[in-house]
Amino acid sequence: GAPARACVLALFAGALVLYALVAHGSMGNKHDWWTYARQRHSVRVLGAALLRTDDARMAALAALLPPTGFNPARHAWAVTIGTAGYDKRAVRATLASIAGSSAVRKVLVLYSNDIAEVDIRAMLTPELARCLELELMPMDPLACPNADAWHTRRYHGTYMRFHLWGQTRYERIVYVDLDFVVLSPRFDALFYYDMPPGALVGAAPYSDGLCYVGDAPTNLWRPWCPLLAMLDDGLFNAGMMVLTPNALLARGIMATHERAQREAVTLMGERFCVTSQPVLQHFFVWQLARAVDYLPVGFNFWPKAHMPLPTTQLGAHFVGTAKPWHFARAEAEAMGPAHAAWWRLVDLAEGTDGMVACQTPATSGHGA
Repeated sequence: GAPARACVLALFAGALVLYALVAHGSMGNKHDWWTYARQRHSVRVLGAALLRTDDARMAALAALLPPTGFNPARHAWAVTIGTAGYDKRAVRATLASIAGSSAVRKVLVLYSNDIAEVDIRAMLTPELARCLELELMPMDPLACPNADAWHTRRYHGTYMRFHLWGQTRYERIVYVDLDFVVLSPRFDALFYYDMPPGALVGAAPYSDGLCYVGDAPTNLWRPWCPLLAMLDDGLFNAGMMVLTPNALLARGIMATHERAQREAVTLMGERFCVTSQPVLQHFFVWQLARAVDYLPVGFNFWPKAHMPLPTTQLGAHFVGTAKPWHFARAEAEAMGPAHAAWWRLVDLAEGTDGMVACQTPATSGHGA
């Protein structure tokens, strides 16, 4: 009867809450999908999909031209390298994609200060040096004190992106992970578009790569897609961020990082690491109200094999463990156009099949 059903539902809800409190999630985020902040974010994503607001905004952003007086030298890209063993083809593909698409030539290459500079230089090529101004910057990796071998292998060095807020010599920085490739010169709009009032960082919402429709991150007409949007692993995807360096924000992020690792312990007494993405989410979403400008997913989409892609594809992010370099070339290229583009970028960076068509302020435009 009704009392029995109510009891079952109550037990199920209690089990979910207990699981959220005890488990720490794949990124140390304590499955924070059950919090108010997560559900408010889910409503925003679903509302954008219903009203198709991301489609209109993407069209506006993709049509932007550099404003009068825009100075590329006051702007920079940034990447981080956490281990000397990171696949050099990934580094090369990401940098080649910037060289071939962006009028901003400066790239800050932050690398863990326990790596020899000669090992970083071995990941680069003459083609990349011809197109880009690469500034190699050894940095404290800000490693999680609770890290085990698995965490170190996968996430060591990702905390270094926190240093970017301290690079106040630049007006704006666009950070990308090394499993990310820029696909169009229109991506440069992120260097000069106007952020909404109060926004302090621009990023696309986290998406699972299964439910794109138009330029929206989820398809409301597939029953499982809204559920996935509510239970996914993040608010915004920190694998691509638009940021304005600010010393006060830099100190706040560092303090949040230190506190998160210090308090990262389950009810069972197990210590764990809160990875860099939830640290940033806690700072910009939980501590600072409405500080994130959620960009259309075309700036940071997950190109899963044989799945639909957003209509506008400006930046592909190979999230998860199935990277293009984990497969034979022919197999990867058959997975979709973004995977094929990744291999083509490796060829260009290494000079094995043509040269990188370096973008400059005079040649950049909206031709791709």
